[in-house]
Amino acid sequence: MKTVTTVDSDELPVDPRLIVVVAVPLLVIAGLFLVNYYTVATGEEVELEIVEPIDPRDVFRGQYATLSYNISNMDLDSVGGDDDFDTGDTVYVVLEEGQRYHDPVSVHRERPDAELCIRGEVTSTWRNTLRAEYGIEEFFADPDRARAIETARWEGDLSATVVVDSRCRAVLRKVNLDGEEIEAE
Repeated sequence: MKTVTTVDSDELPVDPRLIVVVAVPLLVIAGLFLVNYYTVATGEEVELEIVEPIDPRDVFRGQYATLSYNISNMDLDSVGGDDDFDTGDTVYVVLEEGQRYHDPVSVHRERPDAELCIRGEVTSTWRNTLRAEYGIEEFFADPDRARAIETARWEGDLSATVVVDSRCRAVLRKVNLDGEEIEAE
């Protein structure tokens, strides 16, 4: 005859390393989601002019448009604030609502006291021109829409709705193409 042994669940050995191995990746993924959720839930919507879309393809992620904004390339003589930046520096751009879009007013190395600013990273400087990225440059879309976004800059109206939170973090919400709102994925 076979003997059946029952094990009380209190006696099951659980290796604490297993818990760590499973929990850490889950917490990292949840954290990435929650940071963007916080920005969208508490932030302020701003409208940025898209000035130079490009239509590349990512083998793993699909078709997307790389967006360049009116805050991507700035002549430091035309805005206030600091003027000495190096590649890799964190940059804070104070935004002010214009007639249609939010425009850069000043650029700073440290977070300013301004109510509305966006944080980015300097990708290059040349003479008195600063180029920065803000984490809102890639917009994934189906191939036809990505091409339409690329050509719309020359033929139509193109802007982006971005949410900026109190810590100057930005999340791309949608691209506005000739009056049509295309939600970010």
